[in-house]
Amino acid sequence: MRHLPSREFSRRAFGGLLLGGASTAGLNLWMGERAIAGASKPPRIDGLPRSTPEKQSVDSNSILQFLDDVAAANLELHSFMLYRHGHVVSEGWWWPYRADLPHMMHSLTKSVAVCGTALAMQEGHLHFDDKVISFFKDELPAKVDDKLAAMTVRDLLTMRTGHAGETSGSVWRQISTSWVAEFFKIPVVYPPGTKFVYTSAASYMLSAIVTRTTGQRLRDFLEPRFFKPLGIKDLRWDVSPGGVNPGGNGLTWTTADSLKLGALHAQNGLWQGKRILSADWVHAASFPKWKRVSTATSGGSARTKRITRSACSRSCPSFFRNTMRCWR
Repeated sequence: MRHLPSREFSRRAFGGLLLGGASTAGLNLWMGERAIAGASKPPRIDGLPRSTPEKQSVDSNSILQFLDDVAAANLELHSFMLYRHGHVVSEGWWWPYRADLPHMMHSLTKSVAVCGTALAMQEGHLHFDDKVISFFKDELPAKVDDKLAAMTVRDLLTMRTGHAGETSGSVWRQISTSWVAEFFKIPVVYPPGTKFVYTSAASYMLSAIVTRTTGQRLRDFLEPRFFKPLGIKDLRWDVSPGGVNPGGNGLTWTTADSLKLGALHAQNGLWQGKRILSADWVHAASFPKWKRVSTATSGGSARTKRITRSACSRSCPSFFRNTMRCWR
């Protein structure tokens, strides 16, 4: 195995990279149970099995090349885990982050909120075509226009609410009154279901609907159905003024917890032989639906656009600064 060049990966030193316990000099790496250059063994608190890359048909040099490419692109990753054939084959954290240190997940929270929505649907608490306003008759504006009245749970999941622009969680965090009421103040410009606009407001409403229909905060609803079966512990999730976990952000957990989320979808909703999410849901949530449309350019030539419409709201998105990769 080749050694990485002795150069800095980012403005922070790379705290440790593990290739299934495999190691190269100077990087706190492990090869099986053999430490190199006095590397200390990281805590194993996530319950995930480890293996070497080669035992799971992964080339270690390719992993190192990936890290080279990350450095060359000046990307500032916080962590990295590679999962193959049910095993973690490579993992690493850039200082000051660690395997046991919880990390704010920002919009990865949306993926967890979607899982909660799926589980609530599986139990019959709500349905795709339920009208959003039907859950909150006590928080509706004095006048409900036809477009708002037409908005469904499906429109929230696909982020086709009819809103003209994004609502960031940072905006609502400044508001001490009901965020559900704030949602209903947003103008519905387009017919719901016709235009994709990324917005944390849609994910918040999914969490609010789960809370309203189950009588539990989303975090509590997910505990026995999702978190406990996957061995996810000690997570934190913000709570809005209305007692709702924000579905679009506010979740804090570890990198391994993110990996488990991805692995669950890679395994079609199964975890250690137990069905967590339905296979049909995972397929719908994980595979985008898209079509090609051609538009004329100023020069008269045609340009093809790829229009993507996810069946559910980003159930397995890019994990932002915490990088996680699952291979089946």
